[in-house]
Amino acid sequence: MAKNYRAQLMAHPKIPISLFDFLSEELQISRRYLALCVGADALQLIKHWKKRLHLLCLLLPDQAAISLAEELDPSQEIWMQKGDLAQLPLDDDSIDMVCILDPLPASPAAWKKELQRLLRLNSYVFVLRHELEDQNERSFSWAFSQFFRQLHGPNSYPHLPQKENFDQLYPSNYKAQSFANQLRLDWPLLEAHYQACPQAFGLEQEEYERARKGLRILFEQYQQDGKVVLNYQTKLYYGLFNLYTPAISLRKNIFFQLLRPFAFLFYLLIKLNLYFWRTIYKLQKKQADD
Repeated sequence: MAKNYRAQLMAHPKIPISLFDFLSEELQISRRYLALCVGADALQLIKHWKKRLHLLCLLLPDQAAISLAEELDPSQEIWMQKGDLAQLPLDDDSIDMVCILDPLPASPAAWKKELQRLLRLNSYVFVLRHELEDQNERSFSWAFSQFFRQLHGPNSYPHLPQKENFDQLYPSNYKAQSFANQLRLDWPLLEAHYQACPQAFGLEQEEYERARKGLRILFEQYQQDGKVVLNYQTKLYYGLFNLYTPAISLRKNIFFQLLRPFAFLFYLLIKLNLYFWRTIYKLQKKQADD
């Protein structure tokens, strides 16, 4: 079964507006930025980020994804390229931020090396993943997760990076934010949602038809008013690359480190002076009372 990028764009979790607000308000991502977005899910960023950034660059998996991107934005104002993040035809120090929407490789050393080459000083790298909330056994989210496990094996859905992946990717500390994200899907959208999952790509047509029938039965069991609900948490992981501390800041830090012992002595003198005058005051008051 071929990859269905149109279904992925239509029925996969959208990036919440609250996440974009966090990027612009908390991390100060602004129009002066040149951003590189990696993965087929980057197609949904075209509408929101094209006018909010200096230049949007998309690294897409194949020509089919590029064709859909050109259809979504025929203006030719977006840089598009197919290929791997480990090797890009871009100049050194040319990118202000990178947003990764593809699964992280088991060993992202090649990605890390290329990011350090491409990114300017103090540039953010974001990793975006959608995590299905499947703890509630009465929810359709739980049933959909079980459907995946039975059909594609344990731990097949959702596919999330491990802590070790982030430790290898980020050269220094990284942080995480979580944003609630709910999908309400009728049957055509639920089928499109499944078609867009990577595990469905490898199915033969006969296998896919069996999976489709099982999913339809599941839909009929859980639907209300013709729709089912999938609850996601959109996870944003972010950290700085090519971290740079200006020399003047280093000099200030050294200067204040040298001042610390003198500041402590000055503090002791102030305290001793305070105790001295307090004692004098008490003695004078006692003499006056006598």
